[in-house]
Amino acid sequence: RFMSRRASPAFPRLRAALRFCAVAGAVCAVLLPVLNPYRAAHADGRELNPRQYVKNPHAVQHVRAGTDTYAFEYAFKDQNEAPWIWSWSYNRKATDAAIDQFGVPPFIYEPYRPTERELERRRRVIHAGLFRQNGDYVEPDYNAMVGHYMDFAEPLHGLLEQTAGSRRSDKLETLLKFVQDIPYGILPDRLKDRVIAGVLPPPHMFVERWGDCDSKAVLFASVLAHDPSMRLVFLLVPNHILLAVEGIPRPYQHAVEVKGRTYILAEPVGPGRVDLGDTGAYRYDRFNDVIE
Repeated sequence: RFMSRRASPAFPRLRAALRFCAVAGAVCAVLLPVLNPYRAAHADGRELNPRQYVKNPHAVQHVRAGTDTYAFEYAFKDQNEAPWIWSWSYNRKATDAAIDQFGVPPFIYEPYRPTERELERRRRVIHAGLFRQNGDYVEPDYNAMVGHYMDFAEPLHGLLEQTAGSRRSDKLETLLKFVQDIPYGILPDRLKDRVIAGVLPPPHMFVERWGDCDSKAVLFASVLAHDPSMRLVFLLVPNHILLAVEGIPRPYQHAVEVKGRTYILAEPVGPGRVDLGDTGAYRYDRFNDVIE
């Protein structure tokens, strides 16, 4: 069961805690008094130290790491500057296993003999770590990540529908603001004994409470993957990644054509809270790669 209520004029003193039951966890929505800013209770040294960390003052992230669950509360403002808090939880054992699956061992980047057996071993390891071979490069497979972590995005999709309603444009703008309000930071290429190429999958980003452009793009796509009417592409430029959503752009929205389809640019990286079709100070004339 779930419930959502519209905020009153006294909303600065309230928070909306949305809960939605889903495979990946449980979530609920009510209006409660606002909490003071808080710090997450991280577990077993999993917390990372970001470089170039930046966050919006109104955005607050809280994680409680229990014996059996991770419980999350993320505060953000929607496109109308209305404040919300989304609350949900994950099974901790399943979450830790999903986090640890991502990445490849460093030997993948070392010289090797291209025997049939060795090539097959490399293919298995790369695929299992949700990476892909792209020419001479071994890199995160964004589409594989979206498919693999969809269950963890299901509570967010339910929360999005409860907050934004049925209008497509409201859903896109609300989700953009939620992701943009997650603090930004640059990740290391390695974590423990694995290469993660500077990317965190959605559940790991939520535990850490921050992410970079790749991590946020995967989260945005993973949530919208639950809506069959949404078609997206990943757009790669040097040192950055953004998305585009199929649609008819308004005159002020930037768009790109891919195989005869029109996609409106979406910049979820933050902390700038730009709208759909707005890329802020950046103008993208071309892209290094387009991943459908």
